[in-house]
Amino acid sequence: MFSFIARRLWYFIPTALGAVTLVFIIVRLAPGDVVSTMLQDFQADPEMIALLRHQYGLDEPLYYQYLKMIWDIFRGDLGVSMLQRQPVLAMILPHVRPTVMLAFSGLLIAMVIGVPAGIVSALRRNTRVDYTVMSLATFWLSAPGFWLGIFLIYVFSYKLGWFPMYGSGMEGTLGMQLRSLILPAIAIGARSAAVYARISRSSALDIFRQDYVRTARAKGLAERVVVYKHVLRNAAIPIITVIGMDLAFLLCGTVVIENVFSRAGLGTLMVNAIANRDYPVVQGTILVFAVMIIAINLLMDVVYRLLDPRIKID
Repeated sequence: MFSFIARRLWYFIPTALGAVTLVFIIVRLAPGDVVSTMLQDFQADPEMIALLRHQYGLDEPLYYQYLKMIWDIFRGDLGVSMLQRQPVLAMILPHVRPTVMLAFSGLLIAMVIGVPAGIVSALRRNTRVDYTVMSLATFWLSAPGFWLGIFLIYVFSYKLGWFPMYGSGMEGTLGMQLRSLILPAIAIGARSAAVYARISRSSALDIFRQDYVRTARAKGLAERVVVYKHVLRNAAIPIITVIGMDLAFLLCGTVVIENVFSRAGLGTLMVNAIANRDYPVVQGTILVFAVMIIAINLLMDVVYRLLDPRIKID
């Protein structure tokens, strides 16, 4: 187990390096830079533009900028924001908590709703309950998260006034934080709940067909015991596989939902940095996302091993 974790942590280096390299190329292929963004409303002379570009290091060759970025990252330095003139790491850290809270809240809502709905649908196969659950799952799978977010804001914030229309409430009490979190968590977790419902149903139906389930029922065990002891435990592996992959999707999906609800998270920070061509901030946020996703994948592999010791993860 420990050798496996050590190898996976070693794999983190090329993975993170590849993600940062790809971002370095993409953001510099986009037209304009931070200087043109800053001076777009001014008639700046060429000498002023050249001076600012030199100050920000934008007149250096791309290979030099790239090598300097890699060297700084290996030293634990994510650079300085070109626009805010603040250390990127200091800008990122306050935004990590709202993003992580949103992603895990969406995951919790998806698990609480999706997994039981899928199990119930499997137990009531080809009944009205099954058809209703699967129809709702199909609908939520096809509903874009930003559309659902706007709909929730209109109904529950604008019309009913139950929840704030925007903001993360991080500066307020715990109650304010939770009220600001509910609608975004539903918006980001609805699609995942639909996915979990379909996977849970499929996995449970497959387990119900196994001989050991028929044997358990033939022994006279109560249906509740059969479901909890035999079905859920053996159906958990594919469900957890999907949850592990989907948590990475939820983290990336916060980029859209945070902007819909104007939450001060990593997604909002990254979108603003992209709009302003603030290269160090974009690269830093992508690196943080990559680290979290790699950590999630490692955690899921360990959970597989704990759930079923027969699984070999080396």
